[in-house]
Amino acid sequence: MMKKLIRILNIFTRFFIAIHNLGLLNSFKIFINRFFLKEKISKIKTKKFGEIYWRSYCDHGVISHLFSSQLAFDTKNEEVKTIIDVGANIGIVTKRFRKLFPNSKIISVEPDVSNYKILEFNTKDDDNISILNKAVWNRKTFLEIKNNFSYNSQTFYVTEKKQEQIINKIESLSIEDIFSEKKLNSVDIIKIDAEGAEFKIFDDSCDKWISSVKVIIVECPDKEGPLTTMNIFKAFERNNLKFNTYINGENLVFIKENCNWKPISFCYY
Repeated sequence: MMKKLIRILNIFTRFFIAIHNLGLLNSFKIFINRFFLKEKISKIKTKKFGEIYWRSYCDHGVISHLFSSQLAFDTKNEEVKTIIDVGANIGIVTKRFRKLFPNSKIISVEPDVSNYKILEFNTKDDDNISILNKAVWNRKTFLEIKNNFSYNSQTFYVTEKKQEQIINKIESLSIEDIFSEKKLNSVDIIKIDAEGAEFKIFDDSCDKWISSVKVIIVECPDKEGPLTTMNIFKAFERNNLKFNTYINGENLVFIKENCNWKPISFCYY
């Protein structure tokens, strides 16, 4: 009985947050489209986030970021200038960053072509957001991407194969390459949700950029890439870096020693 009550309370809480952030009609439209309008690209217009596009058959997981408690930061009134969103999917977290830090420049990277097409819709006409249809890896190469969107748009991964064996090919680049191509000397926040590619991202190649980042957000990666969290701490030690570590929901949050920002759980905009 208690579990049912908690579940009902959670549903009402999420719906209340959705109404606050998106409006009553938009929240109802998301609910209706999920269950009754399959195989469709949907759109809502919001005051806080502008136009939001999503696919009713596979994006319910990512769009839920707009009606649940999410990660934000108390930056002590310090301006956030540059953000890299690795594994941007359709751009919902990018839009959240844009709302939270309106003066920041955001680079959003997404490997899956179908996700990337929706990401284009969600970031169009915003000069402060640049997007890349690439996979983030430890170097430039070509990878095979496999997805299973019958469940949701997050169920995909990239893997390295011989060129002649690759069926669904995607070009990759490293975070160092992003720094170089975008002419970045430092980055305030890097969010990484790369479905197991974190194991490659945090190998020795990260030594070239990791000291230039204030905050690293990683969805706990060990399920898809075993021992990845250990690799991250080894990278800190190898580069003589100290990061404070926080847990916020499913995310590990690393904040550099000389940065006095604090992670907070954030519901309303």
